[in-house]
Amino acid sequence: VGAGIHTSVELTVVSILLIAYLLLSGRSDYFRPPKRAGWTIACAILAMTCALGVQMYAYELGTPVAIMEVVKRSIGMFAAIGFGAWLFNEQISTRKLASAGVMTIGIAVLLLNGEVG
Repeated sequence: VGAGIHTSVELTVVSILLIAYLLLSGRSDYFRPPKRAGWTIACAILAMTCALGVQMYAYELGTPVAIMEVVKRSIGMFAAIGFGAWLFNEQISTRKLASAGVMTIGIAVLLLNGEVG
């Protein structure tokens, strides 16, 4: 199965299960966006669409899945630290940065399994 089909099926199934869970548990208020969240939601949708598009393009270029996963997860960890500081005024500590770095190395070791280099 191609990467595009896999991604489409995965996102569709997860979305259906999440929506069903929220509706069956009586949590329909999750479907109402907060007031003044329009630009935030639009930017999040745009960012996710771009990220998925770049990932699929990387696969088409022949980038190994393991390398793409290392890059994607590493960007996610460091972005979480950055956005936490920006949006929630969290402190960026040496411990957080070192932890994300160690996790990035661990992910690389696990996923690449000595295949690159």
